[in-house]
Amino acid sequence: MNDFKDIGVIVVGGTRNIGLAIAETYINFGAKVFIVGGYSEDNLNKALSHLKALSNNIGGCIADMSDDKNVQMVFKSFEQKYNCNPQILINGQGYRPHKKFLEINSEEFNEVIKRNVLGMFLASQEFFRRCNTTGSIVNIGGLSAHKPAKDRAHVITSKAAIIGLTKALAEEGRNKIKVNCIVPGVIETERSIDQLQASFTDEHNFIKGDTSAISQAVISISDLSNIYLTGQTLHVNGGRWMP
Repeated sequence: MNDFKDIGVIVVGGTRNIGLAIAETYINFGAKVFIVGGYSEDNLNKALSHLKALSNNIGGCIADMSDDKNVQMVFKSFEQKYNCNPQILINGQGYRPHKKFLEINSEEFNEVIKRNVLGMFLASQEFFRRCNTTGSIVNIGGLSAHKPAKDRAHVITSKAAIIGLTKALAEEGRNKIKVNCIVPGVIETERSIDQLQASFTDEHNFIKGDTSAISQAVISISDLSNIYLTGQTLHVNGGRWMP
């Protein structure tokens, strides 16, 4: 149970917040970890510096995961560093702009879908191509797809699509590659000014979680010894949403 020693793990969105906590947890379990950031070299370098203090089994790069060639580059970089293919893929990329529904144009809508859904699709596709043994994919979803909030129609649409993608991939990978989704609640993280936390009307009734709550759930659900656990969505939200 939870034996990740020398297991290859790619964490997309692993340079900060939840993704960084996930990468650190895998390192603490002895995994070979490769983190992928979306745009900030500074965030990547800070994350690598932090993680290299824990283990030499860490690498990373910046890549647009909605581009086929960039996705292939990420997997090739992992293979070159570790001389193996990854067995675990964490799709943790997220783009969450706020805008009133009637003001969202088609370009903005498509950008959210591209960054939140297409990137996961292409990364998972490449993982399927390269995984020659038991594997695990964990997609990071969003609470607002289940408990909607205002001014996030494009984001909520993309997060709902992740649930469908998770089920489709679980069927594709049956008996070999398990695919699940973790949906975080309201987590204490650093956010850019244009990607604020969703606002829920009953928020005063609940405490916020921390990133370790999500990383622990990811570790558990990605356990390669339990291939039978697949196609599921796990909510980690302090009771905010209980389907």
